[in-house]
Amino acid sequence: MRLRVIVAERISEEGMSTLGASLDVTEAFDVDRDGLLSAIAGYDALVVRSLTNVDRELIERGKKLRVVGRAGVGVDNIDVSFATSRGVMIVNAPESNVVSAAEHTMAFMLALARNLPAADRELRAGTWPEAKPHGVELLGKTIGIVGLGRVGSAVAVRAAAFGMGVVAYDPYVSDERFRTFGAEKLDSLDELMRRSDYVSLHTPKTDETYGMIGEREMSLARDGVRIINCARGGILNENALVTALESGKVAAAGIDVFDSEPVADHPFFRFEQVLVTPHLGGSTEEAQARVGSTVAEQVIEALSGRLPRYALNVPLTDVETLSHVEPFMPLTEALGSAFTQLFGLPTAGVEIRYGGEIARYRTELPTLSFLKGLLKPIEGDEVNLVNGRFLAEEKGIEFTESRTTDAGSFTNLITVRGRDGFRGTLSATLMAPGSFRMTEIGGFEVDVVPKGTVLIAWFDGGAVDEPGIVGRVGTMLGEAGVNISRMEVGREVIRGRAIMVVSPSGDVPAGAVELLEEHPGVSEVRLVRLADLTT
Repeated sequence: MRLRVIVAERISEEGMSTLGASLDVTEAFDVDRDGLLSAIAGYDALVVRSLTNVDRELIERGKKLRVVGRAGVGVDNIDVSFATSRGVMIVNAPESNVVSAAEHTMAFMLALARNLPAADRELRAGTWPEAKPHGVELLGKTIGIVGLGRVGSAVAVRAAAFGMGVVAYDPYVSDERFRTFGAEKLDSLDELMRRSDYVSLHTPKTDETYGMIGEREMSLARDGVRIINCARGGILNENALVTALESGKVAAAGIDVFDSEPVADHPFFRFEQVLVTPHLGGSTEEAQARVGSTVAEQVIEALSGRLPRYALNVPLTDVETLSHVEPFMPLTEALGSAFTQLFGLPTAGVEIRYGGEIARYRTELPTLSFLKGLLKPIEGDEVNLVNGRFLAEEKGIEFTESRTTDAGSFTNLITVRGRDGFRGTLSATLMAPGSFRMTEIGGFEVDVVPKGTVLIAWFDGGAVDEPGIVGRVGTMLGEAGVNISRMEVGREVIRGRAIMVVSPSGDVPAGAVELLEEHPGVSEVRLVRLADLTT
Protein backbone atom coordinates (compact mmCIF):
# COMPACT_ATOMS: atom_id res chain seq x y z
CA MET A 1 0.00 0.00 0.00
CA ARG A 2 1.40 3.37 -1.02
CA LEU A 3 1.88 6.19 1.47
CA ARG A 4 -0.73 8.95 1.43
CA VAL A 5 -0.43 12.73 1.12
CA ILE A 6 -3.18 15.32 1.44
CA VAL A 7 -2.67 18.62 -0.41
CA ALA A 8 -4.60 21.38 1.36
CA GLU A 9 -3.80 24.25 -1.03
CA ARG A 10 -3.21 24.33 -4.76
CA ILE A 11 0.28 23.71 -6.06
CA SER A 12 1.47 23.42 -9.65
CA GLU A 13 0.49 20.57 -11.93
CA GLU A 14 4.16 19.61 -12.02
CA GLY A 15 4.14 19.23 -8.24
CA MET A 16 0.93 17.22 -8.22
CA SER A 17 2.28 14.90 -10.92
CA THR A 18 5.51 14.37 -8.98
CA LEU A 19 3.55 13.46 -5.84
CA GLY A 20 1.20 11.19 -7.76
CA ALA A 21 4.05 9.18 -9.24
CA SER A 22 5.05 7.90 -5.78
CA LEU A 23 2.17 8.53 -3.40
CA ASP A 24 -1.60 8.33 -3.12
CA VAL A 25 -2.68 11.98 -3.41
CA THR A 26 -5.85 13.59 -2.05
CA GLU A 27 -6.78 17.09 -3.21
CA ALA A 28 -8.36 19.07 -0.37
CA PHE A 29 -8.28 22.57 -1.86
CA ASP A 30 -11.84 23.38 -0.82
CA VAL A 31 -11.88 21.51 2.49
CA ASP A 32 -12.40 23.73 5.54
CA ARG A 33 -10.42 23.41 8.76
CA ASP A 34 -12.89 21.07 10.42
CA GLY A 35 -12.75 18.80 7.39
CA LEU A 36 -8.95 18.81 7.42
CA LEU A 37 -8.89 18.05 11.15
CA SER A 38 -11.17 15.08 10.56
CA ALA A 39 -9.19 13.75 7.60
CA ILE A 40 -5.56 14.26 8.64
CA ALA A 41 -5.34 11.09 10.78
CA GLY A 42 -5.19 8.92 7.68
CA TYR A 43 -2.27 10.65 5.98
CA ASP A 44 1.51 10.36 6.13
CA ALA A 45 2.17 13.79 4.64
CA LEU A 46 0.51 17.19 4.35
CA VAL A 47 1.26 19.89 1.76
CA VAL A 48 0.20 23.50 2.41
CA ARG A 49 0.93 27.01 1.27
CA SER A 50 0.53 30.04 3.56
CA LEU A 51 -3.15 29.94 4.53
CA THR A 52 -3.46 26.58 6.29
CA ASN A 53 -2.72 26.82 10.01
CA VAL A 54 -0.62 23.76 10.86
CA ASP A 55 -0.88 24.17 14.61
CA ARG A 56 -0.63 21.84 17.59
CA GLU A 57 -4.21 20.62 17.17
CA LEU A 58 -3.75 19.63 13.54
CA ILE A 59 -0.40 17.96 14.20
CA GLU A 60 -1.81 15.99 17.13
CA ARG A 61 -4.67 14.78 14.95
CA GLY A 62 -2.13 13.58 12.37
CA LYS A 63 -1.34 10.29 14.08
CA LYS A 64 0.55 8.99 11.02
CA LEU A 65 1.94 12.36 9.97
CA ARG A 66 5.66 12.24 9.15
CA VAL A 67 6.23 15.34 7.03
CA VAL A 68 4.63 18.70 6.30
CA GLY A 69 5.61 20.34 3.02
CA ARG A 70 5.32 24.13 2.76
CA ALA A 71 5.01 25.15 -0.90
CA GLY A 72 6.96 28.36 -0.43
CA VAL A 73 9.46 29.82 1.99
CA GLY A 74 7.98 31.18 5.21
CA VAL A 75 6.64 28.77 7.83
CA ASP A 76 5.01 31.15 10.30
CA ASN A 77 1.75 29.25 9.72
CA ILE A 78 3.39 26.04 11.02
CA ASP A 79 4.20 25.20 14.65
CA VAL A 80 7.69 23.96 13.85
CA SER A 81 8.64 23.48 17.51
CA PHE A 82 5.71 21.19 18.28
CA ALA A 83 6.14 19.34 14.99
CA THR A 84 9.75 18.68 15.95
CA SER A 85 8.74 17.26 19.32
CA ARG A 86 6.41 14.86 17.50
CA GLY A 87 9.04 13.83 14.96
CA VAL A 88 7.27 15.53 12.05
CA MET A 89 9.72 16.88 9.49
CA ILE A 90 9.03 20.30 7.99
CA VAL A 91 10.28 20.90 4.46
CA ASN A 92 9.88 23.88 2.16
CA ALA A 93 11.06 25.28 -1.17
CA PRO A 94 13.24 28.27 -0.25
CA GLU A 95 15.01 28.80 -3.56
CA SER A 96 12.12 28.29 -5.95
CA ASN A 97 10.76 31.85 -5.85
CA VAL A 98 13.99 33.76 -5.22
CA VAL A 99 14.12 35.33 -8.67
CA SER A 100 10.41 36.15 -8.67
CA ALA A 101 10.53 37.80 -5.24
CA ALA A 102 13.64 39.78 -6.15
CA GLU A 103 12.09 40.96 -9.40
CA HIS A 104 8.88 41.94 -7.57
CA THR A 105 11.00 44.05 -5.23
CA MET A 106 12.66 45.76 -8.19
CA ALA A 107 9.23 46.34 -9.79
CA PHE A 108 8.14 48.11 -6.61
CA MET A 109 11.31 50.22 -6.56
CA LEU A 110 10.90 51.35 -10.16
CA ALA A 111 7.17 52.02 -9.80
CA LEU A 112 7.67 54.04 -6.61
CA ALA A 113 10.63 55.97 -8.05
CA ARG A 114 8.62 57.12 -11.08
CA ASN A 115 5.23 57.50 -9.35
CA LEU A 116 3.70 55.05 -11.82
CA PRO A 117 0.54 54.16 -9.83
CA ALA A 118 -0.50 57.83 -9.51
CA ALA A 119 0.31 58.56 -13.16
CA ASP A 120 -1.73 55.56 -14.29
CA ARG A 121 -4.75 56.59 -12.20
CA GLU A 122 -4.70 60.19 -13.42
CA LEU A 123 -4.53 59.25 -17.06
CA ARG A 124 -7.32 56.67 -16.72
CA ALA A 125 -9.42 59.38 -15.04
CA GLY A 126 -9.07 61.55 -18.16
CA THR A 127 -6.44 63.93 -16.81
CA TRP A 128 -3.24 64.78 -18.68
CA PRO A 129 -1.35 66.61 -15.95
CA GLU A 130 0.38 69.82 -16.96
CA ALA A 131 2.90 69.41 -14.15
CA LYS A 132 3.93 65.85 -14.77
CA PRO A 133 5.15 63.91 -11.71
CA HIS A 134 8.90 63.86 -12.22
CA GLY A 135 9.91 61.02 -9.98
CA VAL A 136 13.52 60.14 -9.25
CA GLU A 137 16.24 57.95 -10.71
CA LEU A 138 17.64 54.89 -8.99
CA LEU A 139 21.16 55.74 -10.16
CA GLY A 140 23.24 56.98 -7.26
CA LYS A 141 20.62 56.19 -4.61
CA THR A 142 21.36 53.87 -1.69
CA ILE A 143 19.31 50.77 -0.98
CA GLY A 144 19.43 49.29 2.50
CA ILE A 145 18.72 45.57 2.50
CA VAL A 146 17.58 44.05 5.79
CA GLY A 147 18.46 40.36 5.57
CA LEU A 148 21.10 39.21 3.08
CA GLY A 149 19.67 35.74 2.47
CA ARG A 150 18.69 34.28 -0.88
CA VAL A 151 16.23 36.98 -1.93
CA GLY A 152 18.12 39.84 -0.31
CA SER A 153 21.29 38.80 -2.13
CA ALA A 154 19.44 38.65 -5.45
CA VAL A 155 18.07 42.16 -4.85
CA ALA A 156 21.59 43.41 -4.05
CA VAL A 157 22.89 42.21 -7.41
CA ARG A 158 19.97 43.73 -9.33
CA ALA A 159 20.12 47.04 -7.48
CA ALA A 160 23.85 47.32 -8.19
CA ALA A 161 23.08 46.82 -11.90
CA PHE A 162 20.94 50.00 -11.71
CA GLY A 163 23.93 51.90 -10.32
CA MET A 164 22.69 51.97 -6.74
CA GLY A 165 24.85 51.85 -3.68
CA VAL A 166 24.06 48.72 -1.65
CA VAL A 167 24.29 48.50 2.14
CA ALA A 168 22.94 45.64 4.18
CA TYR A 169 22.34 44.52 7.75
CA ASP A 170 22.34 40.85 8.66
CA PRO A 171 24.16 39.70 11.81
CA TYR A 172 23.80 36.02 10.86
CA VAL A 173 25.74 35.82 7.61
CA SER A 174 29.48 35.88 6.99
CA ASP A 175 31.55 38.82 5.85
CA GLU A 176 32.35 36.79 2.75
CA ARG A 177 28.68 36.80 1.74
CA PHE A 178 28.58 40.60 1.88
CA ARG A 179 31.65 40.75 -0.36
CA THR A 180 30.29 38.13 -2.75
CA PHE A 181 27.11 40.11 -3.40
CA GLY A 182 28.69 43.56 -3.38
CA ALA A 183 26.96 44.86 -0.26
CA GLU A 184 28.58 47.06 2.36
CA LYS A 185 28.15 45.45 5.76
CA LEU A 186 26.52 47.63 8.41
CA ASP A 187 26.74 46.82 12.10
CA SER A 188 23.27 47.99 13.07
CA LEU A 189 19.77 48.45 11.73
CA ASP A 190 19.85 52.03 12.98
CA GLU A 191 22.78 52.83 10.70
CA LEU A 192 20.99 51.24 7.75
CA MET A 193 17.90 53.38 8.33
CA ARG A 194 20.00 56.56 8.50
CA ARG A 195 21.88 55.87 5.26
CA SER A 196 19.21 54.44 2.96
CA ASP A 197 17.04 56.09 0.31
CA TYR A 198 15.23 52.77 -0.11
CA VAL A 199 14.76 50.15 2.61
CA SER A 200 13.91 46.64 1.43
CA LEU A 201 13.01 43.89 3.91
CA HIS A 202 14.07 40.28 3.34
CA THR A 203 14.09 38.50 6.71
CA PRO A 204 12.00 35.58 7.95
CA LYS A 205 9.22 36.30 10.40
CA THR A 206 10.38 35.30 13.88
CA ASP A 207 9.99 36.56 17.44
CA GLU A 208 13.17 38.56 16.86
CA THR A 209 12.12 40.17 13.58
CA TYR A 210 8.42 40.79 14.28
CA GLY A 211 7.87 44.55 14.31
CA MET A 212 11.59 45.24 13.80
CA ILE A 213 10.84 48.27 11.61
CA GLY A 214 8.70 50.41 13.86
CA GLU A 215 8.18 54.02 14.90
CA ARG A 216 11.70 54.47 16.31
CA GLU A 217 13.41 52.97 13.25
CA MET A 218 11.38 55.13 10.87
CA SER A 219 12.22 58.24 12.88
CA LEU A 220 15.90 57.55 12.20
CA ALA A 221 15.39 57.31 8.44
CA ARG A 222 16.09 60.01 5.89
CA ASP A 223 13.14 62.24 5.07
CA GLY A 224 11.44 60.88 1.97
CA VAL A 225 12.65 57.31 2.39
CA ARG A 226 10.82 54.63 0.41
CA ILE A 227 10.12 51.29 2.12
CA ILE A 228 9.41 47.94 0.48
CA ASN A 229 8.26 44.73 2.14
CA CYS A 230 8.16 41.61 -0.02
CA ALA A 231 9.21 39.34 2.85
CA ARG A 232 6.65 38.53 5.56
CA GLY A 233 3.82 40.54 7.06
CA GLY A 234 4.47 41.81 10.57
CA ILE A 235 8.16 42.57 10.12
CA LEU A 236 7.07 46.10 9.35
CA ASN A 237 4.86 47.77 11.99
CA GLU A 238 1.88 48.77 9.89
CA ASN A 239 0.53 51.43 12.27
CA ALA A 240 3.94 53.08 12.47
CA LEU A 241 4.16 53.16 8.67
CA VAL A 242 0.73 54.81 8.41
CA THR A 243 1.93 57.56 10.79
CA ALA A 244 5.16 58.00 8.84
CA LEU A 245 3.25 58.26 5.56
CA GLU A 246 0.91 60.86 7.00
CA SER A 247 3.85 62.98 8.20
CA GLY A 248 5.75 62.64 4.93
CA LYS A 249 8.72 60.98 6.66
CA VAL A 250 8.14 58.02 4.35
CA ALA A 251 7.55 59.22 0.80
CA ALA A 252 6.19 55.95 -0.56
CA ALA A 253 5.91 52.28 0.18
CA GLY A 254 5.53 49.00 -1.69
CA ILE A 255 3.68 46.37 0.35
CA ASP A 256 3.20 42.79 -0.84
CA VAL A 257 2.60 41.14 2.54
CA PHE A 258 0.40 42.00 5.51
CA ASP A 259 0.39 41.14 9.19
CA SER A 260 -2.96 39.43 8.73
CA GLU A 261 -3.91 37.87 5.40
CA PRO A 262 -6.05 37.85 3.33
CA VAL A 263 -6.84 41.58 3.46
CA ALA A 264 -10.02 43.18 2.09
CA ASP A 265 -9.58 46.63 3.62
CA HIS A 266 -6.57 48.37 5.12
CA PRO A 267 -5.40 51.90 6.05
CA PHE A 268 -2.68 51.61 3.39
CA PHE A 269 -5.35 51.65 0.70
CA ARG A 270 -6.08 55.35 1.19
CA PHE A 271 -2.54 56.47 0.32
CA GLU A 272 -1.86 57.10 -3.37
CA GLN A 273 1.87 56.77 -2.73
CA VAL A 274 1.48 53.22 -1.43
CA LEU A 275 1.55 50.42 -3.97
CA VAL A 276 -0.05 47.23 -2.64
CA THR A 277 -0.17 43.71 -4.06
CA PRO A 278 -1.82 40.57 -2.58
CA HIS A 279 1.25 38.52 -1.65
CA LEU A 280 2.36 38.12 -5.26
CA GLY A 281 6.14 38.17 -4.72
CA GLY A 282 6.62 34.52 -5.60
CA SER A 283 3.61 34.20 -7.87
CA THR A 284 5.08 33.83 -11.33
CA GLU A 285 4.43 30.88 -13.58
CA GLU A 286 8.06 29.83 -13.35
CA ALA A 287 8.24 30.16 -9.57
CA GLN A 288 5.01 28.30 -8.94
CA ALA A 289 6.13 25.43 -11.15
CA ARG A 290 9.44 25.24 -9.26
CA VAL A 291 7.78 25.56 -5.84
CA GLY A 292 5.35 22.74 -6.52
CA SER A 293 7.97 20.40 -7.92
CA THR A 294 10.50 21.19 -5.20
CA VAL A 295 8.15 20.67 -2.26
CA ALA A 296 6.85 17.46 -3.83
CA GLU A 297 10.39 16.13 -4.19
CA GLN A 298 11.18 17.08 -0.57
CA VAL A 299 8.09 15.28 0.74
CA ILE A 300 8.95 12.14 -1.20
CA GLU A 301 12.55 12.23 0.03
CA ALA A 302 11.37 12.51 3.64
CA LEU A 303 8.86 9.67 3.34
CA SER A 304 11.53 7.50 1.70
CA GLY A 305 13.75 7.84 4.78
CA ARG A 306 16.27 10.05 3.03
CA LEU A 307 17.39 13.49 4.15
CA PRO A 308 15.68 16.25 2.14
CA ARG A 309 17.80 19.20 1.17
CA TYR A 310 15.36 21.72 2.66
CA ALA A 311 14.39 20.12 5.97
CA LEU A 312 13.86 23.02 8.35
CA ASN A 313 13.93 21.16 11.66
CA VAL A 314 16.97 19.02 10.89
CA PRO A 315 20.34 20.83 10.93
CA LEU A 316 21.52 21.03 7.34
CA THR A 317 24.87 21.91 5.94
CA ASP A 318 26.51 22.74 2.68
CA VAL A 319 26.64 20.17 -0.10
CA GLU A 320 30.37 19.50 0.27
CA THR A 321 30.15 18.85 4.02
CA LEU A 322 27.07 16.69 3.56
CA SER A 323 28.87 14.55 1.01
CA HIS A 324 31.57 13.80 3.59
CA VAL A 325 29.41 13.18 6.68
CA GLU A 326 26.36 11.46 5.18
CA PRO A 327 28.17 8.11 4.65
CA PHE A 328 28.82 8.00 8.41
CA MET A 329 25.16 8.39 9.40
CA PRO A 330 24.18 4.69 9.12
CA LEU A 331 27.25 3.82 11.16
CA THR A 332 26.51 6.26 13.99
CA GLU A 333 22.89 5.07 14.07
CA ALA A 334 24.14 1.48 14.43
CA LEU A 335 26.52 2.54 17.20
CA GLY A 336 23.67 4.20 19.09
CA SER A 337 21.41 1.17 18.76
CA ALA A 338 24.16 -1.25 19.74
CA PHE A 339 25.13 0.87 22.74
CA THR A 340 21.62 0.78 24.22
CA GLN A 341 21.16 -2.93 23.51
CA LEU A 342 24.51 -3.78 25.07
CA PHE A 343 24.76 -1.40 28.00
CA GLY A 344 21.32 0.15 28.45
CA LEU A 345 20.19 3.74 28.01
CA PRO A 346 23.01 6.06 29.18
CA THR A 347 20.95 8.23 31.51
CA ALA A 348 24.14 9.55 33.11
CA GLY A 349 25.18 11.00 29.77
CA VAL A 350 27.10 9.94 26.69
CA GLU A 351 29.92 11.32 24.56
CA ILE A 352 30.44 10.71 20.87
CA ARG A 353 33.97 11.37 19.73
CA TYR A 354 34.93 11.85 16.08
CA GLY A 355 38.53 11.07 15.20
CA GLY A 356 40.57 11.46 12.04
CA GLU A 357 39.23 12.68 8.71
CA ILE A 358 35.61 13.15 9.78
CA ALA A 359 36.70 15.50 12.57
CA ARG A 360 37.39 18.14 9.92
CA TYR A 361 33.66 18.57 9.28
CA ARG A 362 30.56 19.59 11.19
CA THR A 363 29.02 16.45 12.67
CA GLU A 364 25.53 17.48 13.81
CA LEU A 365 23.88 15.07 11.36
CA PRO A 366 25.89 11.96 12.35
CA THR A 367 25.19 12.83 15.99
CA LEU A 368 21.45 13.03 15.29
CA SER A 369 21.69 9.61 13.65
CA PHE A 370 23.44 8.34 16.77
CA LEU A 371 20.67 9.69 19.01
CA LYS A 372 18.06 8.12 16.75
CA GLY A 373 19.81 4.76 17.08
CA LEU A 374 20.34 5.20 20.82
CA LEU A 375 16.62 5.71 21.47
CA LYS A 376 15.15 3.37 18.87
CA PRO A 377 15.38 0.21 21.04
CA ILE A 378 13.25 2.12 23.58
CA GLU A 379 11.03 4.32 21.42
CA GLY A 380 10.74 2.19 18.27
CA ASP A 381 9.70 3.98 15.11
CA GLU A 382 8.54 7.02 17.11
CA VAL A 383 12.09 8.37 17.06
CA ASN A 384 13.73 9.86 13.98
CA LEU A 385 16.27 12.46 12.93
CA VAL A 386 13.83 15.25 13.73
CA ASN A 387 12.89 14.46 17.33
CA GLY A 388 15.90 12.41 18.51
CA ARG A 389 17.54 15.38 20.23
CA PHE A 390 14.25 16.45 21.80
CA LEU A 391 13.49 12.96 23.14
CA ALA A 392 17.02 12.56 24.51
CA GLU A 393 16.76 15.88 26.34
CA GLU A 394 13.30 14.92 27.59
CA LYS A 395 14.81 11.78 29.15
CA GLY A 396 17.56 13.86 30.73
CA ILE A 397 20.32 12.31 28.60
CA GLU A 398 23.16 14.76 28.24
CA PHE A 399 25.27 14.20 25.15
CA THR A 400 28.43 15.87 23.97
CA GLU A 401 30.50 15.82 20.79
CA SER A 402 34.25 16.06 20.60
CA ARG A 403 36.72 15.95 17.72
CA THR A 404 40.33 14.95 17.40
CA THR A 405 42.75 14.40 14.55
CA ASP A 406 43.86 11.17 16.24
CA ALA A 407 42.20 8.04 14.83
CA GLY A 408 44.90 5.57 15.82
CA SER A 409 45.68 3.25 12.92
CA PHE A 410 42.43 4.16 11.13
CA THR A 411 41.58 6.93 8.71
CA ASN A 412 38.55 7.73 10.83
CA LEU A 413 37.29 6.43 14.15
CA ILE A 414 34.05 7.12 16.01
CA THR A 415 33.95 6.26 19.71
CA VAL A 416 30.93 6.33 21.98
CA ARG A 417 31.49 6.36 25.71
CA GLY A 418 29.14 6.56 28.68
CA ARG A 419 29.80 9.42 31.08
CA ASP A 420 29.97 9.78 34.84
CA GLY A 421 30.96 6.20 35.52
CA PHE A 422 28.42 4.66 33.14
CA ARG A 423 30.05 1.54 31.79
CA GLY A 424 30.26 0.93 28.10
CA THR A 425 32.33 2.02 25.13
CA LEU A 426 32.00 1.27 21.44
CA SER A 427 34.19 2.25 18.50
CA ALA A 428 33.71 1.85 14.76
CA THR A 429 35.22 2.98 11.48
CA LEU A 430 34.14 3.54 7.90
CA MET A 431 36.55 1.54 5.76
CA ALA A 432 35.05 2.67 2.45
CA PRO A 433 31.60 3.84 1.34
CA GLY A 434 29.18 1.18 2.57
CA SER A 435 31.91 -0.80 4.37
CA PHE A 436 31.75 -0.54 8.17
CA ARG A 437 33.57 -2.22 11.03
CA MET A 438 33.06 -2.14 14.78
CA THR A 439 36.55 -2.06 16.24
CA GLU A 440 35.96 -2.06 19.98
CA ILE A 441 33.31 -3.27 22.44
CA GLY A 442 33.76 -2.34 26.08
CA GLY A 443 37.54 -2.11 25.76
CA PHE A 444 37.97 -5.32 23.73
CA GLU A 445 39.40 -5.03 20.25
CA VAL A 446 37.05 -6.66 17.73
CA ASP A 447 36.44 -6.73 14.00
CA VAL A 448 32.67 -6.93 13.58
CA VAL A 449 30.37 -5.84 10.75
CA PRO A 450 27.66 -3.90 12.64
CA LYS A 451 24.55 -5.10 10.82
CA GLY A 452 21.95 -7.80 11.11
CA THR A 453 22.05 -9.90 14.28
CA VAL A 454 25.16 -10.06 16.46
CA LEU A 455 25.47 -12.37 19.48
CA ILE A 456 27.93 -11.16 22.11
CA ALA A 457 28.96 -13.20 25.14
CA TRP A 458 31.27 -12.30 28.01
CA PHE A 459 33.27 -15.13 29.62
CA ASP A 460 35.11 -15.34 32.85
CA GLY A 461 38.74 -14.71 32.02
CA GLY A 462 39.95 -18.22 32.80
CA ALA A 463 37.25 -19.90 30.72
CA VAL A 464 38.63 -18.56 27.43
CA ASP A 465 41.89 -20.44 27.95
CA GLU A 466 40.13 -23.80 28.37
CA PRO A 467 41.04 -26.09 25.45
CA GLY A 468 38.22 -26.51 22.93
CA ILE A 469 36.01 -23.70 24.31
CA VAL A 470 35.43 -22.17 20.88
CA GLY A 471 34.50 -25.54 19.35
CA ARG A 472 32.15 -26.43 22.19
CA VAL A 473 30.33 -23.09 21.98
CA GLY A 474 30.11 -23.41 18.20
CA THR A 475 28.67 -26.90 18.47
CA MET A 476 26.19 -25.80 21.11
CA LEU A 477 24.95 -22.88 18.98
CA GLY A 478 24.77 -25.07 15.90
CA GLU A 479 22.61 -27.58 17.71
CA ALA A 480 20.38 -24.68 18.80
CA GLY A 481 19.84 -23.76 15.16
CA VAL A 482 22.33 -20.89 14.89
CA ASN A 483 24.08 -20.83 11.51
CA ILE A 484 27.40 -19.18 12.37
CA SER A 485 28.87 -16.96 9.68
CA ARG A 486 31.75 -15.66 11.79
CA MET A 487 33.03 -16.09 15.33
CA GLU A 488 35.66 -14.04 17.07
CA VAL A 489 37.18 -14.41 20.53
CA GLY A 490 38.92 -11.61 22.38
CA ARG A 491 41.43 -13.48 24.52
CA GLU A 492 42.73 -10.44 26.32
CA VAL A 493 41.23 -10.41 29.80
CA ILE A 494 39.82 -7.04 30.87
CA ARG A 495 38.36 -6.64 34.36
CA GLY A 496 38.40 -10.43 34.70
CA ARG A 497 36.38 -11.03 31.56
CA ALA A 498 36.91 -11.93 27.91
CA ILE A 499 34.54 -11.57 24.97
CA MET A 500 33.18 -13.72 22.15
CA VAL A 501 31.31 -12.21 19.18
CA VAL A 502 29.21 -14.43 16.92
CA SER A 503 27.78 -13.18 13.63
CA PRO A 504 25.02 -15.56 12.47
CA SER A 505 24.08 -15.74 8.81
CA GLY A 506 20.40 -15.58 9.83
CA ASP A 507 18.32 -14.84 12.90
CA VAL A 508 18.97 -16.48 16.26
CA PRO A 509 16.26 -19.01 17.23
CA ALA A 510 14.41 -18.63 20.50
CA GLY A 511 16.23 -20.33 23.35
CA ALA A 512 19.73 -20.01 21.88
CA VAL A 513 20.63 -17.10 24.14
CA GLU A 514 19.37 -18.88 27.26
CA LEU A 515 21.33 -21.99 26.25
CA LEU A 516 24.54 -20.02 25.91
CA GLU A 517 23.96 -18.26 29.23
CA GLU A 518 23.93 -21.68 30.91
CA HIS A 519 27.36 -22.58 29.55
CA PRO A 520 30.01 -22.77 32.31
CA GLY A 521 32.11 -19.62 32.45
CA VAL A 522 29.61 -17.40 30.57
CA SER A 523 28.82 -14.35 32.68
CA GLU A 524 26.61 -12.34 30.31
CA VAL A 525 25.04 -12.62 26.85
CA ARG A 526 23.55 -9.88 24.65
CA LEU A 527 21.71 -10.25 21.37
CA VAL A 528 22.05 -7.08 19.28
CA ARG A 529 19.79 -6.51 16.29
CA LEU A 530 20.91 -3.88 13.81
CA ALA A 531 19.64 -2.64 10.47
CA ASP A 532 21.44 -3.57 7.28
CA LEU A 533 23.75 -0.61 6.79
CA THR A 534 24.02 -1.21 3.07
CA THR A 535 20.37 -0.29 2.49
